[in-house]
Amino acid sequence: LMAPSLEIVISGKKGSADTEAMLDTLRHLYLPGAVILFRPPGDDSQDIVDLVPFTRDQRPVDGRSTAYICTAQACQRPVTDVSEMLALLRISPPPSGLPGEEDLP
Repeated sequence: LMAPSLEIVISGKKGSADTEAMLDTLRHLYLPGAVILFRPPGDDSQDIVDLVPFTRDQRPVDGRSTAYICTAQACQRPVTDVSEMLALLRISPPPSGLPGEEDLP
């Protein structure tokens, strides 16, 4: 049997501390079958929106990088910090030494 798909969309400014903290955390996790997408805000996102239309309305919330955790393209509430993202993924906070919320400005 196949598990339902898992899509994780990070919407934020490329290179910003909060975007990098989310992406770095995801890079260190074992998430078999997960698709991780980066969606920049504004006009820079058109290519990803054309490729993955369900990301059209997934934008940063209040100017902060935002994670959208989706199963079969149905998304949970958006979250703006690493701990909340991990909670939605049902994963414990990262061990010492991995990027996390404490790395944010």
